[in-house]
Amino acid sequence: TPVPFFHHTAMFMRHHKVLSEIDDAGLTAVPNLYWLPGDTREIRRWRHWLSQNERIAMVSKDFTSTRQWASVAPKLNELIQLLAIPGRTFSVLIVGTGAANARKISLMLKKAGHTPTIISSAPIMKAISGHKYYVNAKGKLVDQQWAKGTLSDIMLDNIQLFEKHLNT
Repeated sequence: TPVPFFHHTAMFMRHHKVLSEIDDAGLTAVPNLYWLPGDTREIRRWRHWLSQNERIAMVSKDFTSTRQWASVAPKLNELIQLLAIPGRTFSVLIVGTGAANARKISLMLKKAGHTPTIISSAPIMKAISGHKYYVNAKGKLVDQQWAKGTLSDIMLDNIQLFEKHLNT
């Protein structure tokens, strides 16, 4: 969905203000790296900011608006290039990706030397809709309608299989 540029500008300003206030209070924040696709100027700003703030070891990137790998891959490549510039490794919180992309994202970040953490409601939301994860013959995490077990059992199974799939 197209979003007015003013919205993005307002989100940048709010984000930077909150980080500044957290820093002024002597606390450590996890910055959410946010830029428009292909916005090299903003990517350069983030590179500079991360280079100047050497104590930042953890960052966050939101992928909730990207479901297809074709839209995830360019954002992930920009993120990996951005994180390479400061010359150190990061713990990277990936927010809002589902099973289809989580493993690829995790593997690419690990290959670049970073430690990914996937934050996703997908395993729980699948369970709520009556679906249970399984790994198919091609090694892909998929889901199917499931009638056996309690909701909490299905949620726990989905979370455990999602995590196991990410780490194999």
